[in-house]
Amino acid sequence: MANLGPEACAPFGCGFALEAWETGIRELLGKQPGIREYQHSLYVDWLKEYLHYCRAEGLSSVEPRAWGVYCDFLNQSGVRRPQIVRASEAVRMYREWALKNGNAENGANHGNAETWENAVKKLTEQIRLRHYSDKTLKSYRHWAHAFRKFAAPREAGEVDAALAQRYLAHLAQEQCVSASTQNQAFNALMFFFAHALKVDYRGLEDTPRGKLPRGIPNVLTKEEVAEVLKRLVEPYGLITRLLYGCGLRLGEGLALRVRDLDFGNKRVEVHFGKGMKSRSLPMPDKLADPLRRHLEGVQEQHAADMRAGTAGAFLPNRLEGKYAQAGRDWAWQWVFPARHLTPTENGVRRWHLHETAVQKEIAKAANAAGIRKKASPHTFRHSYATHLLQMGHDIRTVQELLGHADVKTTMIYTHVPVRPGIRALSPLDEL
Repeated sequence: MANLGPEACAPFGCGFALEAWETGIRELLGKQPGIREYQHSLYVDWLKEYLHYCRAEGLSSVEPRAWGVYCDFLNQSGVRRPQIVRASEAVRMYREWALKNGNAENGANHGNAETWENAVKKLTEQIRLRHYSDKTLKSYRHWAHAFRKFAAPREAGEVDAALAQRYLAHLAQEQCVSASTQNQAFNALMFFFAHALKVDYRGLEDTPRGKLPRGIPNVLTKEEVAEVLKRLVEPYGLITRLLYGCGLRLGEGLALRVRDLDFGNKRVEVHFGKGMKSRSLPMPDKLADPLRRHLEGVQEQHAADMRAGTAGAFLPNRLEGKYAQAGRDWAWQWVFPARHLTPTENGVRRWHLHETAVQKEIAKAANAAGIRKKASPHTFRHSYATHLLQMGHDIRTVQELLGHADVKTTMIYTHVPVRPGIRALSPLDEL
């Protein structure tokens, strides 16, 4: 604990001089049957730490939420449970004494000092701490900024669950957003209140949720898949064959690195897919040779990058801090690298192909093939699952290959007949 002198912690934003609250707390400590006199200094030291933290973070020391924020800080700092219990008891006694001595109003006003900039920064930190995806971070920050505009001119410390409920109602009734968009905003605000603002969000969880429409996946026939593949130029044709042949999501396919292709065992390894889950998939026989030839060209490009002194491929998380040369290592290069290099603070690097480029090429090929169904990269994942069921594979096998956590998600593909060629009968045909 820090050694705080009287000049460093006198007011602490709480309206009392050091001598006043320390004397009051020691009197309360003397009345506690389970606390001995020699332990009083330990409780006072924890209270000094708490008040110092509240001052630094712009929190009201008498607000209940301030202890929640400080408790999270102690847990993340590795403080042991018995010490946290002691700190909690010290804060409880302080709040009891401070509120009794007329500090409630000061504390309430001081608790509204949280700015939107600090709140969004904390939101980013909490998402990074949980290793959520960059897409989740981008989405949640978007909704935090959108909520800020709705709440203006209030600062982040002045918003509450009731205002968030009005904002969600505004999205549904006035902006007419879809049910999925409304639910995304709800999840973002719940996380924002709970982990960034650290305020009471009771009532917000009772907000009516948008009812998602129960649609069926868009699926191409095998003949339609073949027609689209014939019209795709490389490397987009190879990417699409990989999506269809392994049932990959587009992000999973583009994030593949050389080390993820196991030609010896004919496996494709997906690392940190949706939900941070990994899985191993069989590599289609028809893709082994095309992938090898493709990697020969990628290796030539990588060798040219190394001669030019680039920093190699982008690496996940803090891997480069652990393995300094991993970005230049052939095994860590993208299977589908971007054509152009990207300047960064740590040197020029190469990213993988952008998702929109693949989406545009597939849409163009489907249109050229005269297919009037909606054709996107994810359509090939839907087609993969549906065709597996038509081939006689059981639903549990398909669930595992797709990486679904719940078999109910996989059940959407049972809308097609298990055996192709079976037609549903209609009484109209009997007339």
